[in-house]
Amino acid sequence: MKVQKTQVLVLSIWLLFLSSSAMSQIDPYPDSIGIYFDEGATENSQYISAPATVHAYLIATRISSPSGINSWGGGVSSYVQIFSTIRGDGENAFENVTDFMQQFDVTFSTPLLFSSAIVLADLYIPITDEQAIDLFLEPLFGHGDTLFYTNGTDITSLQPSVPCINIPCYPARVASINSDGPVMSNIKNWGDIKSLYR
Repeated sequence: MKVQKTQVLVLSIWLLFLSSSAMSQIDPYPDSIGIYFDEGATENSQYISAPATVHAYLIATRISSPSGINSWGGGVSSYVQIFSTIRGDGENAFENVTDFMQQFDVTFSTPLLFSSAIVLADLYIPITDEQAIDLFLEPLFGHGDTLFYTNGTDITSLQPSVPCINIPCYPARVASINSDGPVMSNIKNWGDIKSLYR
């Protein structure tokens, strides 16, 4: 009987460990922005057979403004074409810079509501073969070296946003198609690693 209890305990622990390693978690850092392949902001890589159009999401995570987002700015680039649709009633002050770069300076009449993952735009990337494709974030032209958003009540105060990999250098590789996605940086100790699974 004691052997069976030990086996059940070992099996239970193994299943718990297996399920926790298979789950993804939203970026733990505040005021981040990234490109994901799910609206929950947990998947930054996707493998897909060509030809296809990949649907990705530009998402702000863990914003510090409880009143939502009234405007935002930044750029998305790759070496393949990118098409986009802005969420909400936002209007973009920019036209496409090139087929390979989208610049956004978006203002909303009604702010996007606060949540842990706010979808800013839908991105569509047509692929014709199974080559690896990287997606990058870049600052908005003329706004220094950062991505930004303004909170839902004060459009004059720009809040900087950090790419989801927590490396504020540009262009920042934040997502990949048909290759492993980038890994978050600045994990300095065991506590930082454990916090990803809480």
